[in-house]
Amino acid sequence: MYFAAAFLLFAVLHSLLASRSLKRHIITRWPQMRFYYRFLYNIVALLTFALVWFSIPVSTSTIYSVDAPFSYIMHLVQLLALYGIYKSVHVAGTGNFTGIKQLGHAAQAQKHDYDLDEPKENGFVVQGPFKFVRHPLYLFSIIFFVFHPYMTVKWLLLTVLAIIYFIIGSRFEEMRLTDRFGDAYKTYKMRVPAILPDSRSFSKLRSDDA
Repeated sequence: MYFAAAFLLFAVLHSLLASRSLKRHIITRWPQMRFYYRFLYNIVALLTFALVWFSIPVSTSTIYSVDAPFSYIMHLVQLLALYGIYKSVHVAGTGNFTGIKQLGHAAQAQKHDYDLDEPKENGFVVQGPFKFVRHPLYLFSIIFFVFHPYMTVKWLLLTVLAIIYFIIGSRFEEMRLTDRFGDAYKTYKMRVPAILPDSRSFSKLRSDDA
């Protein structure tokens, strides 16, 4: 199917541009790119995903449709998932995540130490949703996709492909984080589950409530 092939190309490009080896090659050759790489990376991701979603024809036939009031409940879950995505980005640092912080550094005369395209002052985050799962952005995105009350063939295909990409992509992301943070991140991996909460997550929730 063309949509699946196009999404695969998007996923490969997205992961390739996120790889530390490519970043290192580009930033070593053009040091100023450390300030612009993250912002451009996000722009490319948005544009390429939009190209896949809007330009590849896929059946929009309805598989199922959930009627009110249950559709309202599902939309509420989606809104909570969007809040979870916002909260995760906020805790991780919105400016750093979007690349706007780096653009600000480019406009300043002050010197800033960087690890490739990220300021060195930004360590890996263990607060907020990151206390319960290592990849809350993926978890909340999956919840948003799955709880869509009007399931079409196209939306289902996107949901399945996105979940597969999140699972595979999280492995590559953790390789990059381990390369950057070493034993500290390995310890974090042992204490916190990847995408789906488990007993370790609920034990943290109980300890926070105590």
